[in-house]
Amino acid sequence: MATPPDNLVGQAHEEAATIRCFINGCFDLLHIGHLNALRQVKHFSLARLLSDSPDKCESSDDSIRKPAIHVVAGIHANEEIRRVKGGAFMNSEQEKERLLKACRFVDEVIHDIPYGVIKPEVYGCDFVMHGDDEIMLDWSVLRDADAEEYFRFCEKEKSAGDVNLHQSNLVGSLDSPLESNLESKVDMYWHAKHHGKFRYIRRTEGISTT
Repeated sequence: MATPPDNLVGQAHEEAATIRCFINGCFDLLHIGHLNALRQVKHFSLARLLSDSPDKCESSDDSIRKPAIHVVAGIHANEEIRRVKGGAFMNSEQEKERLLKACRFVDEVIHDIPYGVIKPEVYGCDFVMHGDDEIMLDWSVLRDADAEEYFRFCEKEKSAGDVNLHQSNLVGSLDSPLESNLESKVDMYWHAKHHGKFRYIRRTEGISTT
């Protein structure tokens, strides 16, 4: 995994440091799974956030356990959810925004998040977080620009001989071109993971994260 952004590492012990963390979701009928995810983002350990190996990092230093995290909740538009997943909705996007803003773990809400490759920097954020229930998208639902960028990345890693890429679940198959690889799944967060800007939170058992 790539190291965290350099401008954040020097802030590790600065009490006033603010780190913007992004979490995207449908957020229909805000429930305990959503709230637990948002809570974890808000109270994420700074030691784990800035570590090169966040899943292995353990720290007892209370001075770096509670950074000033600014939580940005990104809402997938109902029309976009319907395009990718189908289904009906209980809440309008405006109702979802009101519910999220009423949650003490949320500092900001952004609308119209597409189902595609999530890049936290697009939303002015330093990291993106999600549960360990991976979101793998079909090639067929990716926007053209996302699909092309992903394919170029796969080809570059393949030519560089990165044997760990396939094992890391960033890609489906690197042995066939895009046109014949349409059955493969694409990790929504591959870009953030590759650049060290993704962090896992714990999924509420039996409930999808978002």
